[in-house]
Amino acid sequence: MSYMQDVVGELFKKGRMDVLLLILKKREARFSDVRKFCLKNKIVRSRGTVSTIMRNLTDMNLLEREVLSTRPVKTIYRLTELGNRIAEHLEAVKELLKEGITQTGREGSG
Repeated sequence: MSYMQDVVGELFKKGRMDVLLLILKKREARFSDVRKFCLKNKIVRSRGTVSTIMRNLTDMNLLEREVLSTRPVKTIYRLTELGNRIAEHLEAVKELLKEGITQTGREGSG
C-alpha cells in the first residue's frame, strides 16, 4: 500500500475528520476540549481512543502539538498547513452534501 493510501485510509477512520473540522473551526483546541467534544457527540467511547486519534493525526503531519508548562500541564493542538488545507476541503465537501440533501429532500445521519 502506498503512503497516500495509508493516509487516506487513516483519515477516513472514525473520528479523524470530526477532530480536524473541530480544530479548523476553533483554530486551536486543548486535548480536554477535543475529548469532551468526542465523548459528548458519541464519536468515540474512551479517552484512550481520543489519544490515539490525536497521535495519528499528529504523526500524519495534520496536527501540531504544543505542551504548555502550566499546572496542570495543557496540550494545545493546531492544524498544520497540510491539515488546514485538508480540513478546508472536508468542510467544503460537507457543505456540498448538505446542499444536496436539502435539494433532494433526503435526510442524512448528520
